[in-house]
Amino acid sequence: MGLTLVTVDGERVSAGCAAALVRLNEAFRAQFGLELRVSSGYRSTEEQTAIFLERFHVQDEGDGPFGDVRYWNDQRWVRHSSEGTVAAPGTSRHERSGAVDLRDTGSDPGVTTEGTVRSDWLRANGPSFGFQPTGFGFGEAWHYDYDGPQDGPATTKGPATTEGAAQSGAQTTTSEQPRERAMRDSVVRTFTPWLVGALIGWLISLGWEIDDTWRTLITVATALVISMIYYAVVRFLETKVAPRFGWLLGVARSPNYHRRR
Repeated sequence: MGLTLVTVDGERVSAGCAAALVRLNEAFRAQFGLELRVSSGYRSTEEQTAIFLERFHVQDEGDGPFGDVRYWNDQRWVRHSSEGTVAAPGTSRHERSGAVDLRDTGSDPGVTTEGTVRSDWLRANGPSFGFQPTGFGFGEAWHYDYDGPQDGPATTKGPATTEGAAQSGAQTTTSEQPRERAMRDSVVRTFTPWLVGALIGWLISLGWEIDDTWRTLITVATALVISMIYYAVVRFLETKVAPRFGWLLGVARSPNYHRRR
């Protein structure tokens, strides 16, 4: 019998993990009056591959801007994305329903930020429910490895007030799969600032009496500057603002919006 997946907060987890989340959430609610939410659960190999390829590039030398190097498919990969590290396809516990990313319903960072009261509580109490705080070892306070039984009740309620409480059955299909969403947002995130910048540059050049060569140079230069500003703003949102105003990342089409929502 294959792994039975159920849906909790729009993310897939094993039935056993969902049942453990119910118990963990009850204890968390009793302590803080808030709910835990699942930001990421099971990922297929295809989904893990799509995320990995977004963040890592083949590079024979150098460690890149983040010093994050992986080896996969007999090639050396270096991370060039500010969106955080990710395991190489075939090695992630998310692919075995052995990991979940958690957040809570508080208005402050909560369990997603190391050192907060709720994060400390979850780190100390999670293991009693089968959730090991392994993410602290690589800067992801929200990442927990699940080492409990994968099988569970045929039907489970999931966290008590979770939208779309966990449903029984095999892998479920949502209106938009994570891989499709990641690919779409990658295209939007890459080309939108360039197109906006090119348009602004072209409009600026119309006010000058210059030949087409200079007009093209101004258009390209403006597109480059606008893109650099855009990526700097997104990085700021991801690291400084997202815990309280995560919806701004949705405007920027950042993958971190989907992980934090």
